[in-house]
Amino acid sequence: AIMGIGINAIAILRANRNVIVPLWGAFLGVDETVITATFTVSALVDSIMFLASGGLMDKHGRLAALIPTLTVMPAGIIIMLAWQTVPGFVVGACVLGLGNGFGAGVVMTTGADLSPNQNKADFLGLWQAIANIGTAAGPFIASGMTHAIGVSASLWTTAGIGLAGAAWV
Repeated sequence: AIMGIGINAIAILRANRNVIVPLWGAFLGVDETVITATFTVSALVDSIMFLASGGLMDKHGRLAALIPTLTVMPAGIIIMLAWQTVPGFVVGACVLGLGNGFGAGVVMTTGADLSPNQNKADFLGLWQAIANIGTAAGPFIASGMTHAIGVSASLWTTAGIGLAGAAWV
């Protein structure tokens, strides 16, 4: 239960990344091709981190991946909010990808670490269901905040959830 809350913070950040990057780009008036290219570069930065993330977790433990993921991803969002230009959008989105890359594999690896010797499959199924709560909730949080208060509120809320998750874990 304790780790489920932190894992859901990551799941919300990851799900909202797919929503807020194009949404924020459109809000800033960034050309659609630049938004697409930015999202692609952000995903490339994310992918480049896969090997480093595994090594980091193996050498320094799961928190060494959880904390950077839960702090660097919100930092990317805050950069986009503070630097409201095309370069700020691109840099912020890439930092968001970097943060996500720090946590490559951390959800399932942590689940495997916590799983009991008996009934591993049952535990891992429940673990994945818990993590999927955040994946499902994230876009609802972003769209609700966008509707109620505005686009920047959805970004601030997402960043806040990530930082609260970092404090929690």
